[in-house]
Amino acid sequence: MISLLLACSARIALVDPPDSRSSRLPAPDGDLAVRPARRLTLLRGGGADGWEQIGARPVSIDEERVFAGRAFPMTLSPLLSGRTTLTEWAAEHREELLQLVRENGAVLLRGFGGMETPQGFSDFVMGLRLEEFGMGCSAAPRTEVAPGVFTANEAPQREETRAPPQEKIPFHHEMAQCEDKPAFLFFYCEFPAQTGGATPIIPSNAVATHLREACGHAFSAAHPAVAQRLAARGIRYARTLPAQDDPLSPIGKSWRTSFNTDTRQGAEAAMAAAGTTWRWHGNGDLYTETKQMPALVVDGRSGKEMFYNAVIAAITGWEDGRNDPLKAIRYGDGEELDGEAVAALLETGEWMAAHRVAFAWQSGDVLIIDNQAAMHSRETFTPPRRILASLWGEALRRPEGRAEPERQSSR
Repeated sequence: MISLLLACSARIALVDPPDSRSSRLPAPDGDLAVRPARRLTLLRGGGADGWEQIGARPVSIDEERVFAGRAFPMTLSPLLSGRTTLTEWAAEHREELLQLVRENGAVLLRGFGGMETPQGFSDFVMGLRLEEFGMGCSAAPRTEVAPGVFTANEAPQREETRAPPQEKIPFHHEMAQCEDKPAFLFFYCEFPAQTGGATPIIPSNAVATHLREACGHAFSAAHPAVAQRLAARGIRYARTLPAQDDPLSPIGKSWRTSFNTDTRQGAEAAMAAAGTTWRWHGNGDLYTETKQMPALVVDGRSGKEMFYNAVIAAITGWEDGRNDPLKAIRYGDGEELDGEAVAALLETGEWMAAHRVAFAWQSGDVLIIDNQAAMHSRETFTPPRRILASLWGEALRRPEGRAEPERQSSR
């Protein structure tokens, strides 16, 4: 068994060509697609001169892992602490920073100044010139605390479980169940939890590779066939939204908040436009089922296959008084998932938990995730804990010879 596990882990870096029927994620068309950062050649070579030019350097953290020959996440710290704030540094090295996120899937910024308050975090993200991204489709109730900065999903555990006071949120790509998805996720630690509270991450390509391969345990022989079915048939997400926000549920955002309307007609118009089917309950709750969506996709930038979905989160975590997680996912043609698929997905969730990177937050940390390349989750914790989130689209392109107009948050 140990030899099988080692062999399976070793092949994470050797990704087979993805199935031709996998969906494709387009490459970005902003600054990073047309004008790569000039100094990245030096950075890729690992030379000290390149890092000196941008005033930061990669450092190792105890919790990092190596996937496909790269440390994950890449962790950057300033060469000289106290000389500049993160906002000032990022304004000068924006292209280098965003390209490093694209190449590594996730970048942890640690030890930079100016990150003592949510407003400092807001100044940083607002200065990166990214497309604004709304929060309407997010399943969790959130509160804006500064321009472009929201509370993370802080839903408490149900009292009857007598568990720690926060829900464990399983792995997912942010808003994978939505028509529009953010390109970048930013998490900021104002102060860490007393215990627990990590935001585990894992490369999505490693998960897709695991599902494609039959190795490591008694049930994994079925994985390639399940991956084939998911790639060919896609999936649908099913969820019942409450009539009013339910702060006690991790998926408690109401249909009124989700669709930014107080009327059923407004909600139905939004669902019809998105290809969502629905059914109203007598108490005002709303059952929704998305159109067919991909489960495995090919990243148009790297050619790698990604496990680009929220399936693990749905079948293990979309649970409250209105929702049964085992009914949250169907095949894209409407059929229920077969037992073989459920077993393979549950085992994949266990594999992800065993191979995740779960670093301990430090005050002032900022984690940037490429939402096409990496999945994230959240561990239970002992409060207090203050992790804030910011979601953005692709990098904006600046017209030559023209300054960008001043932007204000429209969230």
